[in-house]
Amino acid sequence: MVKFKDSYLRIADSIPGMANLSVEEKRARIEAILSNSFLDLTNDFAFKLVFGHHLDILLALLNALLPEHIASIENLPNEVKLIQPIDRKVFFDVICKTKDGRQIIVEMQGANKDDLKNRMFYYGAKLLGSQIERGASSYSLLPVYVICMMNFSYHKASFNPEQFLFIYRFREDRTNELFGNQLTFYAIELPRVRSPKESPVTNWLYFIKNMHTFASKPAGISGEVEQMFELSRTVGLTEQELEEYLKNMLTKEREESIAKANYDVGRLDGIDEGFEKGLAEGVEKGVEKGRREIIQAMHAQGIDVEQIAVLTGIASDEVARISAGQTNQ
Repeated sequence: MVKFKDSYLRIADSIPGMANLSVEEKRARIEAILSNSFLDLTNDFAFKLVFGHHLDILLALLNALLPEHIASIENLPNEVKLIQPIDRKVFFDVICKTKDGRQIIVEMQGANKDDLKNRMFYYGAKLLGSQIERGASSYSLLPVYVICMMNFSYHKASFNPEQFLFIYRFREDRTNELFGNQLTFYAIELPRVRSPKESPVTNWLYFIKNMHTFASKPAGISGEVEQMFELSRTVGLTEQELEEYLKNMLTKEREESIAKANYDVGRLDGIDEGFEKGLAEGVEKGVEKGRREIIQAMHAQGIDVEQIAVLTGIASDEVARISAGQTNQ
């Protein structure tokens, strides 16, 4: 277990919203992260630390995921060169290419965002576009794979609950004819992976998802999976890596709190809509109670008054009153 240092409090203070928490609350959250024996690999910094710097581990993971065997890979710069100065910069978590030139992006996504599909398309298109240089005599393209691991539920619940891997390619609508293999997307829902024993793929994904929950290496693992555990020990981090990991983990908690707040706002809107449709006086009291609970929950997560007001659409003085524990007389 990594020992707490007072300097870690400054990391928490640098994250918007966390500075509002008490020292005791910040320390408790930091110590909860430091108490884990292994890194949380669903954090993109930790994922990059293990898979972006150890090609043998990455190669074994890719060979478990992809249908074509890959003999060797090499790392590529995780920033794509801009075609035009006005282009948006792109930074990948992990990117590599095979000996025959196929390019593979591996992304770890901790939170669902509205533009996720668009970003994955953009990432793949960027790599395809970078293959054609000005003056080239032909449009010869090598395949690009975009692998997105998602630590949240993304597909409809009506989908087969046992399916965790979703593969997308360009096909003709009626004949299902494959248009080409230039761009393939692999979407992986980690919450759907419930056991390591089903296949080599689930063996990898289960331990990636649950790495931080283990107090010690589980019995029976070997090879590259065992190496992944060794490389993920928190005690093996340098001080700089530890501070960066801690900052990323606290930011991740913050983003999850905001995402939950947005969900609660949607719930609050539903309550208000029901009220507007003419529900009785008792519902009005329920709406007020719902407002109080949601605002107090956001306040407990360290979200400041002004941001709560923006998220909920409730006046800031009303938010301040509820956050302070005051009620309407």
